[in-house]
Amino acid sequence: MAIDPVNLDRYHIESGVSISGSYSKLTVKNYRDKYLKMRVKAAGQRRTLGYFVERKFGAKPVLETLKRYGFHPGKYTKVIVSWDWEEGVEDEAERHSIRLWDFRDILKEIATSFEKKRVYFTDDTLRTLQLFSLSLVYTQITSQKIPRGRYTAHSRDSSDHHQICVT
Repeated sequence: MAIDPVNLDRYHIESGVSISGSYSKLTVKNYRDKYLKMRVKAAGQRRTLGYFVERKFGAKPVLETLKRYGFHPGKYTKVIVSWDWEEGVEDEAERHSIRLWDFRDILKEIATSFEKKRVYFTDDTLRTLQLFSLSLVYTQITSQKIPRGRYTAHSRDSSDHHQICVT
């Protein structure tokens, strides 16, 4: 559950991110609850849109919990975050009033936001993403055979900048 602090829009967000070759994409294959109990079929079932519709968004205990927190039917947005999805999933998700967000796009947006402000994060995950983002900038600079020295990378929309040293 998430609430946008600016406009108070409510979101019920479920994540199904997998980079496994067999189960990386969200599918519209048939979902069968009984297959979740079968080890060889469980992973594939968790990558179906039907799994999210029935188990994550439509199950009675889920709906009761959402209601306790002020998430009433039709008054919040349902979202699935996934690494990718097969053709036809977007149309089927739309029929169930579900939005799809691509995890790769979210990471890219987070990384880009680090270019705009220099902030020290105490959260280990955000700090790791920030350092990774800066390392990509460093790699781009060094791969262009730029002479050794200190360079200042200015953000596009402010006077904030980062010092990068090429050795």
